[in-house]
Amino acid sequence: MTLASELPRDLTPARRLREYVRTVRELSRARDPNELILSYRRRSQFIVPSTHALSLSRRDLPRGKVRITRCTRWREPVNPWQEPEKLPVIDRGMLVRIAEAGRPIKIDRLEVPPDDPFAAYAEGMRSLLAAPGFHEGEPLYTTILLHEREAAYTLDDLATFVLTTNLIGRATSELVVAQQLRQAYARLHREFETIGQIQRHMLPAAPPRIPGVTIATFHETAEQAGGDYYDFFELADGRFGIMIADVSGHGAAAAVVVAMLHAFMRAPLRACPGATSPAEIVRELNRELHRSIPLHQFVTAFLATYDPRSRIIHYVNAGHNPPRLLPAGQSEPVPLIGRSTLPLAIEEPYQVIENTLQVRPQDRLLLYTDGVTESFNEQREIFGTQRLDALLRDAGADPQTLIERIVAALRAFSPDRPPADDRTLIAIEFHDATQS
Repeated sequence: MTLASELPRDLTPARRLREYVRTVRELSRARDPNELILSYRRRSQFIVPSTHALSLSRRDLPRGKVRITRCTRWREPVNPWQEPEKLPVIDRGMLVRIAEAGRPIKIDRLEVPPDDPFAAYAEGMRSLLAAPGFHEGEPLYTTILLHEREAAYTLDDLATFVLTTNLIGRATSELVVAQQLRQAYARLHREFETIGQIQRHMLPAAPPRIPGVTIATFHETAEQAGGDYYDFFELADGRFGIMIADVSGHGAAAAVVVAMLHAFMRAPLRACPGATSPAEIVRELNRELHRSIPLHQFVTAFLATYDPRSRIIHYVNAGHNPPRLLPAGQSEPVPLIGRSTLPLAIEEPYQVIENTLQVRPQDRLLLYTDGVTESFNEQREIFGTQRLDALLRDAGADPQTLIERIVAALRAFSPDRPPADDRTLIAIEFHDATQS
């Protein structure tokens, strides 16, 4: 460490200014609190010169005790945040009195009794400056500068020392908080990744093989986990079921509701796999969700059953975006309006309206969540259903190709914007059973 006696006493204002600028620039790069303190110590000789320095803390200690957190006389530096067990605690003598005084102190002729614990730190030192460091208005910290010359410091030095010590202390506290936040965010990120993995395992590994039907899907979350959900299920009487749902919001809270939705939906299927209708399933789902999730959350859902023999779809739309239907031989897709009911988890008892649709070969159906149509670009234009319909009109596109083209169109529509909401697509094409 540079000794004060090695520094020129006639530092010009211009040179001091240059050193101050270098100091604050170096401090601005620090991301770790210990790095910040060490960086400041390396350049502090140009602010208030010293031969040695030490720092004290009374935080979390009873009156009459003080902890030494740093000392330039230690052979091995100690990181007080990572190695607190190595920090000595003093319970008597001058260091305790200085720390508990809680005010700036200047001593021009330092004399320390040999039996004082401070003696080992102050050996050969003749001048002292002490600056209290405040935390929420309380002087919990003290920084001490020692010099080998008597009367080495002025009151201007003391004023500068008090100011810079507290500014550095405040910056250090901010870095400690920032570091804790980074660690907390890292933990949350890992937890959200796990939630996302669990959620992805709940989704179907592949579309079901249904006679006379081809299905393709796409699922993307705005965060590691999300609130979109879809599922397929087979009923005992040869019918097949399909569901797409969107939990209000996204992220971990929505993902929890998705897990509940997944469990609740399977309960009526296990209890009565043969006679279950969309209305019965939705009614049971609403009952469970209404009593299980917070009042501010709700779920939109489209649930349908399909009979390959009769080509009849029975469906319930619980406040969800109407699927886009392109009937065979027609050029314009139409919304599958039917009669809609309220989203799930809003009221109980729940009034369910079930609809029926007869499909023909070459009919095409596209189910989606609002994260698709409500995507915005930099010009604040909305993707909308018109762009979906334009892609759906391409009769040569099978369901998988259609999905790929929609996803590509979404990426091109807002190339520099991550999705603001979860996105799910299910494309279905009906054809002769012999083509399956």
